[in-house]
Amino acid sequence: FYLGDEADGELLIGGVDEAHYTGDFAYVPLSQLSYWEVALDSLLVGGKATGSTAKAIVDSGTSLLAGPSEDVEVIAAAIPSAKKNVAGEYIVDCDESAAPDLTFTLGGVGYTLS
Repeated sequence: FYLGDEADGELLIGGVDEAHYTGDFAYVPLSQLSYWEVALDSLLVGGKATGSTAKAIVDSGTSLLAGPSEDVEVIAAAIPSAKKNVAGEYIVDCDESAAPDLTFTLGGVGYTLS
């Protein structure tokens, strides 16, 4: 699945368009078959483990990250611009340059948001 900025996007089923993606695929077993739920092996904030091992939900249509309150507080404390809104959600300035890397380990493979 590729969304183009200036050109058209594409959806390719059963293959990979190497113009838009290179690398190996990783497969993680679902921990709940009725939902895209997988085991979260670890969460690192700026390279430091939070100690969290929980369930994670893989949802490409969600525009936010949600998690246990303890983990969310650790992440928010590491981001200078994080501010809590009236709904209790943290909002982060998209231009934030001091935010730490977040590494989610699923199925033994780390995925880093930087």
